[in-house]
Amino acid sequence: MSLQEIKATMAKCRETGQRFVSNAEVKKILSYYNIQIVHEGVAQSVNEVKKVSESIGYPVALKIISPDIAHKTEAQAVKLNLRGPREIEEACSDLLAKVQAYKSGVRVEGYLVQEMVEDGIETIIGLHTDPTFGPVIMFGLGGIWVELLQDVSFRAIPIDWLDGMDMVEEVKGSRLFKGFRGKPPVDLKAIYEILLSVSRLGMELREIREMDLNPVFLREKGAVVADSRILIND
Repeated sequence: MSLQEIKATMAKCRETGQRFVSNAEVKKILSYYNIQIVHEGVAQSVNEVKKVSESIGYPVALKIISPDIAHKTEAQAVKLNLRGPREIEEACSDLLAKVQAYKSGVRVEGYLVQEMVEDGIETIIGLHTDPTFGPVIMFGLGGIWVELLQDVSFRAIPIDWLDGMDMVEEVKGSRLFKGFRGKPPVDLKAIYEILLSVSRLGMELREIREMDLNPVFLREKGAVVADSRILIND
């Protein structure tokens, strides 16, 4: 996918009134900017979910794909650590019931099956347009911790390598990144590279109103994005 094709996708979303970029397109955009995501596949039925799960390898995470759900955890549209076909069947049924109860008339486009990332520290990288400063990048502890602790740092973009280092150091939880209670230190170079990639993305794609990469797992070697969403300007 080229930059022109990405912009064409954004324009098409706007023309059709679609505010969120589809999961498949988000994956292509992140790939263009060399941002690694977890191994995943899309399925339309329970049997397809089983086949994709087997190809990825258990355990897996299962998520509902819907243009009507911005935050999957709020809609209980996520199941983790599924370890076999029977758990897959139960999870598919339960997810459908949960999202239908969450929002009447919700559109379900399928299931997203992902490898379970069971190591690393959960962080978040965000991008949004501030009315005063313009495009702003955010970094902090991710997963459930971002709302609980609000331990984040911000910079107006573009940023450089030193800015990225400062953003990471400003987070109170940065002590975790250097090794804590027997845990190995994480690959900080990998997170600096993602921050710079997101900065470049924000400069080139002004059509984006908000982007969340959450969680981004920082590992002993490398970093990988487990969930993402992109909201475009009206």
